[in-house]
Amino acid sequence: MSNNHQTVVVIGAGPSGLTAAYYAQEAGYNVILLEKMNVAGGKGGSRKYKEFIVDFGPHAYHAITKEFTDIMEKHSNGKLLDIKIKQKLYITKKPIGYPMQIQEAVSNFGLRLNIKILYDFFKAKIKSIFIKIPKNSFKQFGEANFGKTLYDLCFGRYTERVFRCSANEISVEYARRKLPNASLLGFIFSLLTKIQTRDKESYLNVRRYMYHENGIGNVFESMAKAIKDRGGETIYNCKIKDIVISEDNLLTSINLELPNKRNIKCDYLISTIPFDDLVDYANIDMTNKNLMKTKLPFKHVVVVNAVLNRKQFSENHWTYLVNEQFYFNRLSEQKNFSIKCATKDKTLVMLEVILDSRDEEWKWEGEQWREKVEKELGFFGIKSKEIEDIWPTRMEKAYPIFLTGYESAKKKVLDDFSKFKNIISTGRYGLFLDVNMHDAMVLGSEGFRYLTENKVEEFYKDHKAICIRKRDQKN
Repeated sequence: MSNNHQTVVVIGAGPSGLTAAYYAQEAGYNVILLEKMNVAGGKGGSRKYKEFIVDFGPHAYHAITKEFTDIMEKHSNGKLLDIKIKQKLYITKKPIGYPMQIQEAVSNFGLRLNIKILYDFFKAKIKSIFIKIPKNSFKQFGEANFGKTLYDLCFGRYTERVFRCSANEISVEYARRKLPNASLLGFIFSLLTKIQTRDKESYLNVRRYMYHENGIGNVFESMAKAIKDRGGETIYNCKIKDIVISEDNLLTSINLELPNKRNIKCDYLISTIPFDDLVDYANIDMTNKNLMKTKLPFKHVVVVNAVLNRKQFSENHWTYLVNEQFYFNRLSEQKNFSIKCATKDKTLVMLEVILDSRDEEWKWEGEQWREKVEKELGFFGIKSKEIEDIWPTRMEKAYPIFLTGYESAKKKVLDDFSKFKNIISTGRYGLFLDVNMHDAMVLGSEGFRYLTENKVEEFYKDHKAICIRKRDQKN
């Protein structure tokens, strides 16, 4: 219901795009939402498969600020569950809790390995007194702060297996976000003082999670319906032909190829899709495409879903498969988020692996995965005959890969984007970020606000600080 007759087009009906559309409509703009899939939610969506509800993950909402938690509750119809997440790591053959506690880790590793960990750690620290050790990559940072043995065991080999590249190619900034307490000394400090140091850019310490009893995607489908009911337009199964930008760098319209050929005139564009896709759609060169391809790549994810003929696999929501014997990176159990996601007598586990489109497994169908699934689940005592059904869910460009030097490349791209005053790229994929659902919603709402206040350049400079400021607010 517009009061200013201006139109905002939002590309992508995931958490960020829906939140942007929601706030744009609240402010009185005409809203048109474009989504390539047949349902809202994006990578935060849910699907029904036979008697199971399946997410692309699954994904729980981090309840950090009241503003966005209120939106989630408003669109849950009273079915939003407050859950205490249980997570485990398999670094050795015995599980330990995550985030990792030093007491449990010491007990798990055994005397000989603990001695080697401490020896390598203090060796690295003494060496650093006499030699300036560079910390320009994930590997350099990890070895300097944890020692080679602990770094390799808990972080380095796992990171290389997950992303399929050398940890020397991964940014030190990613290390600072992902490695807890930043050093072994941080672990020891936490143990002795009971004080947990918190990195404002990390959300590892968020312990309150919310989940819709029928799959998190139900919240976003409800948001999409509310936008439509208030006069907005949502176009599903949408394929964009091109985005028309004038010579003076102003968006004028968007041409659709599917579901019908159509030209949409618009005043503003909010894009939440991977920013290289936005660039490919544009009828002019928005930035250096080769720079984006080489320095700012995305990788795909396959979630292999396996139905087990047993009531429950474990009590954990997520299990991280750190040990090198594993092929998959992470395992989750949908039923533990909500008992309504599976039948009483069966459960569904989801095994994740990051792939490139050139990997042969990217195209594998259900039974082609059986050998790998059976081997992985066999470690946990699951017999082959208990695995009833297997099928993959593919997610293109699910993970931005933070290579060394990506920061300067990203700044160059966003500086180029700043020239387009009525277009903004936001969200996890539109800003090349590793953020959770809450932060994606923040970036959707703030992206809309900065765009319509003619502060696109400021948004690209401030986007990380925006998320941190919101996290500092009390729930």
